[in-house]
Amino acid sequence: LVVLGFTSLVIGSVSSLQDAERNLICYLSGHVLVVHDVETGKQNKLQGHKNAIKCLKTSPDKCMICTADSGFNSMLIVWDSETLEPAQILESPYETGFECMDISTCGKYLITASSPDSFKKQEFAVWEVLDLAKGPLCTTSISGGDKQYSVAFNPDNKREFITNGKETACFWSWQVPEESSSPGGQNKFAQDDMASSPGGTLSYISPSFNSADFKQKVGKFTASIFMPGTKTALTATSDGDVVVWEDASIIHQRAGDRFASKVLRLHSQPIGVLAWHGQYLVTGAADGFVRFFDDKLRLVAWFEDM
Repeated sequence: LVVLGFTSLVIGSVSSLQDAERNLICYLSGHVLVVHDVETGKQNKLQGHKNAIKCLKTSPDKCMICTADSGFNSMLIVWDSETLEPAQILESPYETGFECMDISTCGKYLITASSPDSFKKQEFAVWEVLDLAKGPLCTTSISGGDKQYSVAFNPDNKREFITNGKETACFWSWQVPEESSSPGGQNKFAQDDMASSPGGTLSYISPSFNSADFKQKVGKFTASIFMPGTKTALTATSDGDVVVWEDASIIHQRAGDRFASKVLRLHSQPIGVLAWHGQYLVTGAADGFVRFFDDKLRLVAWFEDM
């Protein structure tokens, strides 16, 4: 059986495993992870999830593939990309399953976010990828706010990551006991259930954002990413814009805070993908256009009408 279709509604449902010795891609097709050899056309179907897979991430060295599903009896599986066998399995950590996840640049840590439950509570946790069985290094939950459905580690700081919902972006930091405690966070969410695991602390700030400040309509947030080598982050929108978040210490506010400095139009359709390839920011929009920008967000190459 050859799998032709893929789960197109899941952002990031296709990932490259290409290196010097192999030309592989992996992609989601319902409950199945497909590893496809581009040269030979051979496919390996990796099965084990009881629900449709919601999240797909590969480690920076392409050695691991992480998949997670959303729903009852959900699970997270870490696959060995060489043997195509499960290396780690985490069963039912969340009642409602997974919403999003990301792997740190060093390949050691994994951040997961649950789908909100019936009380709109959403859980977040940091794990060691190769030792899921010992439990999360730190956890917390937020409730009654904007569901966070995109997450990305800071490539320059494994202790920091960004998430976003439709209207808010959150900047997170986490610590383990042997390290100094992280500063308290400011946010827009109700935190009556905010708690940290015994293993560490996980906190966040959620900068205020008002489109009226920019004298233009700003669409719903779609995905976020940090700019390597800087303290700047970007959040894409459904209008084809990106919101640029800067370190607030440059305007004499508390260190660690962020503020929205500007909104730039990069596409005319919703941006679903933000990624860094070398020194270039790569964006993918709903119209199928792929564009490359330099670190000043100046357009340098584009691929359209593909």
